Amino acid sequence: MGFASAAAMTHQDGITGGTRLTPQLIEVYDKIRLTTIPNNTVWDKYSQKRFVPSGTGARQTFVYRWKNLAPATTAITEGITPGGSTAQREKVQMRVEQFGDFMEYTDQLDLFDVMNIKTEFLDLQNVQAATTLDIIYRDGIIGGTNVVFANGAADRAAVVTAGKAKGIDGLPTEADYARAALRLRKAKAKKLAPSLSANKNVSTAGARNAYPCMIDPNRTDDLRYARNDDGTLFYPNFLSIEQYPNQGSAGEYEVGRMGDIRFEETDEGAVDANDAAYSVYLDIVFGKDAYATVSVSGKGGVQTIIKPLGSAGAADPLNQRGTIGWKAMAGSKILNNTYMVRIEGGSLQNVTRDYENNTITDGATTITALSNMDAGQSNPAGTLGSGTDATIS
Repeated sequence: MGFASAAAMTHQDGITGGTRLTPQLIEVYDKIRLTTIPNNTVWDKYSQKRFVPSGTGARQTFVYRWKNLAPATTAITEGITPGGSTAQREKVQMRVEQFGDFMEYTDQLDLFDVMNIKTEFLDLQNVQAATTLDIIYRDGIIGGTNVVFANGAADRAAVVTAGKAKGIDGLPTEADYARAALRLRKAKAKKLAPSLSANKNVSTAGARNAYPCMIDPNRTDDLRYARNDDGTLFYPNFLSIEQYPNQGSAGEYEVGRMGDIRFEETDEGAVDANDAAYSVYLDIVFGKDAYATVSVSGKGGVQTIIKPLGSAGAADPLNQRGTIGWKAMAGSKILNNTYMVRIEGGSLQNVTRDYENNTITDGATTITALSNMDAGQSNPAGTLGSGTDATIS
């Protein structure tokens, strides 16, 4: 009895065997991504949303920043029309770049556990995509020129020197945060956080409307627990979210308020760790229309890309490898430097961010996520992402 040829076994989609995914299933994956990822990005929460039109060949768009008109304080003379004002605007150029990654799975993994494992891969990549986009949005706006250095320091190096000598001296003070908020008020930046009315509940207090401030979790602990040498709180006027009269009115990532600032925590807080012994934290406080994020219109945000077993054709003659991946277009840009202030200071905490690969053991089955693909399976030059490889043993 002879064996059927590869051509005889080819399906209409051109894939010789393996698991084929219908457009409907791909759409389900995309919907999961499109509902999961935006809920896990923080840095684009208050941005202007801009889009580069798809199909135009352009990788950039322009945002126009209008200048305020001068107050019209001269009285109008009867019968004489005043000179009027001229609108002035500045053009800000924004560019999108492409980001993404993929994971490879084998035919044995596909054979022993198809949908559950792939769903777990999808979950892992959702977290990866959200983290990636949040970092892209963050890094585009942390280089502003409006800066307050902690505790009167002259620059970032001075912050490091002071913090190394005595930890508490590297922290931003309440006066530093108040100074940043004052700059925004003087620039006429609009606040984004509504006020909170006090009530009769024990240990609660009201709060005025405020500017959002994105901070690292280490800064949250400073605000809550940092103390002076005499044991008193370093931030006595910090109002923790637990003390709000109505916590339901708080933002999803909000941890507390102080004066004109509302603090929102993000795992992707801006941190300069160039000095191995002392990190500097960049707390970003801003008003409305301070910055914008950009993507490509008509492309649905993050795109799911699944290549079933055998989809590589002659490069995978035994239908041994498939991939699950994602890609997205994104970018960000400061629109008005006077509407954003970067507060630079150290922290009393020493918990570092760690993206580590996972090894999961379940009975005799071990699935290992490798940082790079095995020898002989590396990406061709110029392809997107380094990729991660899933094997089964």
